[in-house]
Amino acid sequence: MEINCYEKILELDPEDDAAWYHTGLAFRMLNDYKQAIECYEKVLKLNSEDEEAWISKGIALYNLEKYKEAIECYDEGLEINPECKEAWYRKGMAMGVLGNFEKTIEYHNKTLEIDPQYSSAWFGKGMALSFLGKYEKSIDCYSRTLELDPNLKEAWWAEGIAFVSLRKYEDAIVCFDNALKIDPEYEEALTSKGETSAIMGINEHKNRKYTD
Repeated sequence: MEINCYEKILELDPEDDAAWYHTGLAFRMLNDYKQAIECYEKVLKLNSEDEEAWISKGIALYNLEKYKEAIECYDEGLEINPECKEAWYRKGMAMGVLGNFEKTIEYHNKTLEIDPQYSSAWFGKGMALSFLGKYEKSIDCYSRTLELDPNLKEAWWAEGIAFVSLRKYEDAIVCFDNALKIDPEYEEALTSKGETSAIMGINEHKNRKYTD
């Protein structure tokens, strides 16, 4: 339903919290996050216990790069429903942007306790572990991600980068190739494969030099 349809509903009933919520979602789909937030605030004035409105407001704030305010909204949602996997996941994402990767892992673990099949949380946890230099553990997370979503090219690429960091270049190439099977124009995978192939070539040249 388009925004003007919801506006007509709200003309008839300005206290229709569902109409305000869906208007906010429509604005969010249009990347008009400020308008979306205004709509969610209308919802929360009518019903401060609306878990989805708190989460949606947090997502809009996140997209405006207001990460601490977004986390506050996720926390409000978790006060209402401590088992809200979306809130834990989103909170983990925001912590990652703020550079607190330990907290990112903690919150993604909360998500995965609630839903072990949440592939995005496995991927986010893997990225946080990579940032902390825990590459073997990150690879375990990427592998779990890819079991659940084998077409996630970003996970193949990230797993490849972790293998590069461990100097397992052949394994890395396999990952980059898998990413490129999904998207032959995937720039990050193309670049990483080229750089890794160059490293392998240099190492092969050095080995020949000292064995000839």
